[in-house]
Amino acid sequence: MGEISLYSQEDLGRIITFKVGIGSSLAEANVAMALAKEKESDSIKGYSIASYLGDHLSDDFSLFDKQVQDYSFLKNILESLPRNQDALNRLDNFCYDPVTGALNKLGLVVALKHLESLEDTHLGHSYLLFDGNNMHDWNRSESPEWVDRRLADAGRALKCSARNSGVGLASLASLVNTHIGEEKRSEGGHNDLIACGGSSVSRVNGSVGDEFLAVLPGVPSLNVAEYVARRFLNSMYEAQLKSINDE
Repeated sequence: MGEISLYSQEDLGRIITFKVGIGSSLAEANVAMALAKEKESDSIKGYSIASYLGDHLSDDFSLFDKQVQDYSFLKNILESLPRNQDALNRLDNFCYDPVTGALNKLGLVVALKHLESLEDTHLGHSYLLFDGNNMHDWNRSESPEWVDRRLADAGRALKCSARNSGVGLASLASLVNTHIGEEKRSEGGHNDLIACGGSSVSRVNGSVGDEFLAVLPGVPSLNVAEYVARRFLNSMYEAQLKSINDE
């Protein structure tokens, strides 16, 4: 998979396009996202990317300490019991977004806390935050089911791209499988450190979860991260177009 393809205005008008904010922490990626929103998207490629260049900003996941502790406690108990695979699978499902199969916020924090404990943490990581464009318009013009399908297309493509990428992602499957659970054997099994914004749960209230996060362990270079982001975007756009053409 090479550089992002060139798309026609017609194609870009049929899919959910994305902005990308990149940093060495989630906090930095959020600041970069604000910069990406100020930039005009490329009219041919259909995206805008911004990287954080300021002083380092640290993440604070302390609000999730209790949930992570409860999850780890239950997991340790279940792992000590015989014939426990079904129960472990049900517990693991609390860490995943049901629409895309990607990690939800709890799953992300569990995985990131483990990532921080690894010996190569000092190498630095890149956080790629993806945010859907024009979601208010999509939610008004299309059905919730259509928006769900497009976000699911994008999320699954992002997972697949991360799994197949050779740039700083080799440890993702083993990281999540070891600390969260064994890889699911069903289609779209969980084995990548990809998180879908928790707001996807709030679609019942009329909103939509259009944010995704990809973490590249051991990739501190923003130039490399931007290149990887463009490759990911290419897959996310192509997957949506294929799905629409197949409907």
